[in-house]
Amino acid sequence: MKYIFDTNRFYVEDEGKEIGEITFTRPDENTIVVDHTFVDPTYRGQNIAAHLVRHIYDYAVENKLFVIPVCPYVVKQFEVVEEYQSVLKK
Repeated sequence: MKYIFDTNRFYVEDEGKEIGEITFTRPDENTIVVDHTFVDPTYRGQNIAAHLVRHIYDYAVENKLFVIPVCPYVVKQFEVVEEYQSVLKK
């Protein structure tokens, strides 16, 4: 599987087929709002969504951005992974 950055999203490909994505908006130059996560049902249970959230976290750290999670899955990940809270916009 290959994780790819595209404008305002990361997506996952498996053998050339897009199987998942995480999307965000940029309300200002220092913040991203993560609003959607999806994984093809046939690929669920393989931690793909968790890896997508990790890519968002890494992107935020690398670009010195704060994150506002809106997607329920991302909200939960930011609650349980303590490291992610370092980029959480309060």
